[in-house]
Amino acid sequence: MPMVMQVGPLHYSVMRCAESDEVLARAARMGESDHYECIVRIYSRLPKQQLNETFWHELCHCIDYVMLNGKLEEDEIACFARGLYQVVKQLGVEFCDES
Repeated sequence: MPMVMQVGPLHYSVMRCAESDEVLARAARMGESDHYECIVRIYSRLPKQQLNETFWHELCHCIDYVMLNGKLEEDEIACFARGLYQVVKQLGVEFCDES
């Protein structure tokens, strides 16, 4: 069962499975946020640090979409996500290697 996270009024399912891996492979991505279907896909075989970095990056895309109408550029999302991940990692909030 996928994890579900709420961003504003939207509920995003976080998918890490073979089906999501196929979608990501076709797009040559480690993760993506689909705001129309409210799905965050993360490649299922990422090492722990990459998994966490990718999750926080995609979460920032969701926040940007819901709260800022997609105004942030990709490099701004990337910088914000790295900073957020640094803080939450220091606090001990991380995904484990299990799907």
